[in-house]
Amino acid sequence: MVEDAWKQATPEDLGAGDFTNTVVIGAGVAIIVDGAAEPYIIGRSGEERSAPSVLTNTYVVVIGSDNYVRSCYPINPGDEINPRDSEAMQVHLKNLTTFDASRVKYFDLHEEFGFASIVEREETVALDLNGAVIRSWPKGDQPEIWWLKWFDADHVVLDLHGPGIAIVSAERWERRELGYLSELYLSPKFMFATYGYEAIYSSRPNEVESNIISIFLRDGTFELGIRKLMDKDRDAWKFEQVTAGCTFKDEFRFIALDSPLLWILNVSERSWKKILGPFSFGSIVVVSGDDEKAYGIFDHRYIKGHFPESPLFELAVFDLVAETSWGRILRPWRAL
Repeated sequence: MVEDAWKQATPEDLGAGDFTNTVVIGAGVAIIVDGAAEPYIIGRSGEERSAPSVLTNTYVVVIGSDNYVRSCYPINPGDEINPRDSEAMQVHLKNLTTFDASRVKYFDLHEEFGFASIVEREETVALDLNGAVIRSWPKGDQPEIWWLKWFDADHVVLDLHGPGIAIVSAERWERRELGYLSELYLSPKFMFATYGYEAIYSSRPNEVESNIISIFLRDGTFELGIRKLMDKDRDAWKFEQVTAGCTFKDEFRFIALDSPLLWILNVSERSWKKILGPFSFGSIVVVSGDDEKAYGIFDHRYIKGHFPESPLFELAVFDLVAETSWGRILRPWRAL
């Protein structure tokens, strides 16, 4: 059954599992009777999910990011985990990229620049951009790399597991000191460096980590620490570590722990706007948007064991013009 599901799967059969880094393949079993396909019952679905237990020919295969099968079991065709149940639950593929997961340690996908990855091969580490190895080095010759992301069409940023990053291309390896990063967000003009609890609370007042967010020009020149803005804004006294963010043009939009607000930072004007969210920001994982709206996606899969009635996902929509917001529960929705 697992082999059949794998061979016959189409994009409409793919969805996400209840746990991070798992993929669900929906499938069914039928036999030919008098020239017509008839459902073939393979078992009874469980009762623990949203749909009732029934005799069924439908099942799912759950596969992890390592390509190993985690589970395979019969389901009610109306179960919300079934990718075939509704169009809203299906994964729509725009581009399909394959790679050797056993060798690729880190990767980044960019709509315009493509696929970048760090590949480990026996005694060497290589930087691969769109299928071409542009640089390699023996293991141990460079600091340990924790992540990479595209910098521009020819360069990537490497986090060197310390206070430094490297801007790397085929011809160039240039180190810059941005502090002990939690995450780095890039805009056409700026680099927005965010820091975690340990870096923030162990830093001295004159160190970049004390700012919670430090902004640098793309050449590494320090531009602004938001501590200066926080000191003048009572609402900002509540927030700590940034949990999600995105850039739009040269704005930085972010969510921070212990703050019920979406913050929109304008570096050039040394100012920000704030919009109150429609519900708690406790588990927001993604912020995105355009010039008129911002969106926050909340992933509650990790708390389902403690709060079984909570939806898997919620969506917050922020109207940046009217400075209002509203929320929506996305019960049948799945993201890959």
